[in-house]
Amino acid sequence: MLLTGLLRPVRMVVIPVLADSTFGCSTKRSQEHDLRLPGTGCTTVRSGAYLLSADSFCYLVSMNLIHPTWDVELPSKQGTLRAVRLAQQAGAARLAANLYEIERGAVVSPLHFHHANEELLFVLSGTPALRRGHGEQRTLTAGEVVAFLPGPSGTHQIANHAAEPARVLIVATNDLPEVAEQPENQQMAILTADGLRLLPLAPAAVTRPESRDE
Repeated sequence: MLLTGLLRPVRMVVIPVLADSTFGCSTKRSQEHDLRLPGTGCTTVRSGAYLLSADSFCYLVSMNLIHPTWDVELPSKQGTLRAVRLAQQAGAARLAANLYEIERGAVVSPLHFHHANEELLFVLSGTPALRRGHGEQRTLTAGEVVAFLPGPSGTHQIANHAAEPARVLIVATNDLPEVAEQPENQQMAILTADGLRLLPLAPAAVTRPESRDE
């Protein structure tokens, strides 16, 4: 799933450690540290797991699946969606793992499917709704696991229609470049190392009958 929206100021628990020449750091102490993402004068090191600040300390962000610190919060009239990029924050390079908290009425993303990457959905709590296409929807329960393969057969959208918030974890391969089609919005999301672009879907190819000589 693609994360979009503005990052809001958050409070993270970090472990400041002294940097050495091989990037290996020795633990010093635990403390709370205010982070505003982006822009605190810190430079991201190793896929976001370590932050080097002006006081020459590496800050190791402490990630927790049960008690997360959300790095994205997207309020809307329908409901609020919260998300955190667990794999990225933990320093993973070839995997994505995004945790979502979905309030009533919120959706994780538009109906879509991926061309390059495979996703695996874990329902941690609540009863989120899974759409696989027009008119095809079912309610999931805690503990269910669903795979979304690349291509149209993997079309999906996760929403929450229940009063209780739902939490889902989506783990995926993280291959670039990636194209995700959004058939209802008639858009495609192109994700490369340079960022995300949204483009209109090209019209479907039309097969014309071959002309015959009179």
